[in-house]
Amino acid sequence: MTMTRLRYVVYLLVGLGLAAACQPQAEQQTGAGPGLRQVTAKREMTRLYRADTALNDTLGSSMATISLAYPVWETGGPAAARDSFNRFIRSFVGGLMQAHVTQRGIDTTYAQPRDTVVLKRDEARNYSVPGFSTGLSVAYDAYLVNADFIGLEFDVDQYLGGAHGMQFAHTFLFDLAQNRMLTLQDFFKPGSPYQQALSDLCRADLLARKDQIMTDSSNIWSGTAPAQMDSLSFRAQPDGLRFLFNPYAVAAYAAGPQTVLVPYQKLADHLAPDGPAAKLKK
Repeated sequence: MTMTRLRYVVYLLVGLGLAAACQPQAEQQTGAGPGLRQVTAKREMTRLYRADTALNDTLGSSMATISLAYPVWETGGPAAARDSFNRFIRSFVGGLMQAHVTQRGIDTTYAQPRDTVVLKRDEARNYSVPGFSTGLSVAYDAYLVNADFIGLEFDVDQYLGGAHGMQFAHTFLFDLAQNRMLTLQDFFKPGSPYQQALSDLCRADLLARKDQIMTDSSNIWSGTAPAQMDSLSFRAQPDGLRFLFNPYAVAAYAAGPQTVLVPYQKLADHLAPDGPAAKLKK
């Protein structure tokens, strides 16, 4: 993280009142693997609903929240790897906050930050439903923590305007020995057409249940194109790679996110013999 980026993240934490609210929780993992500690923070905001008229009159207000949770690697493993991991994760979470504050135009000059929603007068009822309070929610699952890898799935719920929020999944796989985040390409032989293989397997799985997930073939074909595969989030499991498709990627919002598990045995011709899958399958 550059010093400029670090200073801006600190500014956001202070401006939103989150710096003092960041609290370490119980350690999640001990023993041979890395010891992760969860850090959480929560800040309430005022959400104002204003009419899209010349008077810009206030239609109502409600409360919204920014809540963050992320891991800090505190014990075990090489110090250099811990530092790299922690900088990456803090930069990622700080980037989400920065984007949200900028996109929403949140005013942090008030004692309680303000998020203003401009809408047509007859749309106001869609925004005052009790429980519609998410500004930005960042949660995570440390689904894999051992002496070789740290696997994380961040689940982000973000309000960007409209009648509902949007949900996104972001996954990361940190290799302790290499001291870096791995990419999908790291699993495969150089020059392997793995994108096409993954595309075919994910597409076949989703097409087989397209009626169940309320979508049509064209959405699935576009969302599983070979060029899309490297940008998809995935969980590296002992039995295969589980790909995560965010809402709208292959189906309507109402159908929710979709996942496809691609077993390693179906990728045997493409996997690098000394790649991450070799360790994961042990």
